[in-house]
Amino acid sequence: MTASDWSIDPASGAFSLTAQSPTAPEPGCTVAQTVVTTGTVVSPVCNAGPVSYITSHYADGSQAGPDAVNLASPVNIPPGESSTALGTWDTADGNTTQAEFQGNLFNAAQGEQFRGRVVNETSPFGGTDGCHSPGDPVAELTQITGGRWWVQNNNSYKTDYIGLSPSSAAYYQYYRAKKGLALPCIITVPQQMQINTSGTSSFLPYGSTNQGNTNSLQLTIDGTSVKSSRAGQSSSKAFRFQQ
Repeated sequence: MTASDWSIDPASGAFSLTAQSPTAPEPGCTVAQTVVTTGTVVSPVCNAGPVSYITSHYADGSQAGPDAVNLASPVNIPPGESSTALGTWDTADGNTTQAEFQGNLFNAAQGEQFRGRVVNETSPFGGTDGCHSPGDPVAELTQITGGRWWVQNNNSYKTDYIGLSPSSAAYYQYYRAKKGLALPCIITVPQQMQINTSGTSSFLPYGSTNQGNTNSLQLTIDGTSVKSSRAGQSSSKAFRFQQ
């Protein structure tokens, strides 16, 4: 049978699907020429929704159902993302050496929306801390802290704060110079982005290198400034240790 296009009423969740046989039945075979299936989708989540009932009505007046079933299709995953350095720093919390970044999800199809979905960051493997040396009071940094964000109406999410604390940046500026260690020093940490597939407990990674899976986060400390980078996009500012 062939089926017509169908849609779900956004207010009630009701739908009706009509299937029409393209050919007459073979001799001696009794089949329905038209089948109308109706139901109501309740509380859809991502690309899946439980159906409260579904009933099939046949041409001879008989019907099958109602039965409770589930309708589902593969959950949409963005093909990647881009990063935007906002050019601002976390002054509200006093972390003036942490740059603010925004993520922008790519659409697999024109007009595809991910708003209301959740993305989070994970550490797929360890990074390298080129600023830390044995005995430093500042902890070695090789993994991200594990942020989570809601996707907004324009398929973006924010704010991802990237950088050391002012006291940690100042420590490296002063003591690396005092110890005769090189500046600038660089910290590189991998960031794998994931999007939820059901609620906030199930996530899948998306994208490719520096487009979500996996982003390179880089912190650069020199004697007079700090620089934060996410997937090749950077913000820098003057910053200097003061006694």
